[in-house]
Amino acid sequence: MRLKRPVAICALSMVIAAGVCDVPLPAQAPGVGHTFPAGGPAGTTVTVQLGGYDFTPDIDYFLHHPKATLKVTGKIGPYLVSPPPYWFGPKGRSSAFKIPRELTATITLPADLPRGPIHWQVANANGASGTAVFFVGDGPEVIESRRQAEPQPLAKLPVTVNGRLSRIAEVDRYTVTAAADGCLTVDLYARRLGSNFNGTLKIRDADGKLLADLIDTEGTDCVATVTVRKGQTYTIELADLDHRGHRSFVYRLEVIAGPRVVACLPSGGRPGTTVPVTFVGYGLKSGVAQLETLVSNVVFPKDDAGTGWYQHRLKTSHGQALPVSLRLADFAELVEPGAGAARPLAPGAAITGTLSKRGEIDEYSFPAKAGQMFRFEAISAEIGTRLDPVLRVVDKDDKQVAINDDFGNTLDSRLDFKAPADETYRVRLHNGTGEDGRLDSVYRLTSRLQQPGFTLSLPQAFTAAVGGKAALTVSCVRTGGVADEIVLKMA
Repeated sequence: MRLKRPVAICALSMVIAAGVCDVPLPAQAPGVGHTFPAGGPAGTTVTVQLGGYDFTPDIDYFLHHPKATLKVTGKIGPYLVSPPPYWFGPKGRSSAFKIPRELTATITLPADLPRGPIHWQVANANGASGTAVFFVGDGPEVIESRRQAEPQPLAKLPVTVNGRLSRIAEVDRYTVTAAADGCLTVDLYARRLGSNFNGTLKIRDADGKLLADLIDTEGTDCVATVTVRKGQTYTIELADLDHRGHRSFVYRLEVIAGPRVVACLPSGGRPGTTVPVTFVGYGLKSGVAQLETLVSNVVFPKDDAGTGWYQHRLKTSHGQALPVSLRLADFAELVEPGAGAARPLAPGAAITGTLSKRGEIDEYSFPAKAGQMFRFEAISAEIGTRLDPVLRVVDKDDKQVAINDDFGNTLDSRLDFKAPADETYRVRLHNGTGEDGRLDSVYRLTSRLQQPGFTLSLPQAFTAAVGGKAALTVSCVRTGGVADEIVLKMA
């Protein structure tokens, strides 16, 4: 009897499994995962592998740019199971990655395409995917060599390497021989491409001495600048923080022989104007990887692309720096006045300032009439610095009447304030959890009068069954005290 019992159990299990298999699976919308190589220079046609999930033969491909084009040239490939080695022990019980498929395509980039990301996505009868990134570069590019046993030499700088960490515990290494004394700057793009890994970046000299050791724990990628000597060879190492690997772990590694800008005062300018800008960065004057400043005139171009930003490359006697983003402003751009000077903040102006001392509080005054609505914004992350701005408004009796710390899933601050009475108020700015007390502890504070109005936003895509109904969420942000009903029509 005991011998027959396991047989009965097995038979019952098979019946249950067969019953489960008869239940139809719900339709799965396709998903995009990665592009390899993850970018290419303007003025070229790049052959890429588009990676994703739940791809079907009837799928459509979209590139969201009016000038660049995407053309699929191959069929959907097989499922790509991660190759060995595999985890054993506790790590072997972690959730498995999705298994992607790839197909070959070409992306054609016009020569006048500006540096930055463009996006593609897919859709079929089951729905649409999110978007994936392809990065348009402005210099020479190479693809990593798959010979992992030895570092890949980068013969000439500047260069951008397109690679990926496809196996667990993989470490990609590159070597650079310095052509002159100065700075070596290395910028890792991973999270900015949508890759789901936190990078680690190390730079060693010929003796193995560690010159830079960075870990991306915040999902903002790594960038390092070190001092190098002519004729010496340096090794760049990158890996995933948790030693993971997957086919979707694509990256771009931008390597230049030059300094790095980390902040600008002012942080923007009006299109068509020439403005003296104080650049803060590593090796700008001395060619040594130390924080210092350099003043240079910047000609702000027209905003033909409509992005509101301008990518500027500072030229120095020690090489050209990585591009830095400057705001193309529609109002006056000012720099924080010196100690003891009056600090007015009129609506329709921006002030770039520095919290150069630990615990420093910057204060600006503004007159207001009862009922006027102001919006103050203090940004740091958006201009590439590492403050956590906090805004407060106080009245003539030094009583706090409004405060804001973070908004929009960032550490930046936005404060809407309605003046309760005719009075001169003061807005105070200090640092929360960020890094103050440095030359690069820079913020940009703007003041605007709020006009009555509203903005609407919709999801990029939503699924509606054929012949059925679907809910479409429309988000509304009201400004200037608008409380009236808003009537929507769809065509």
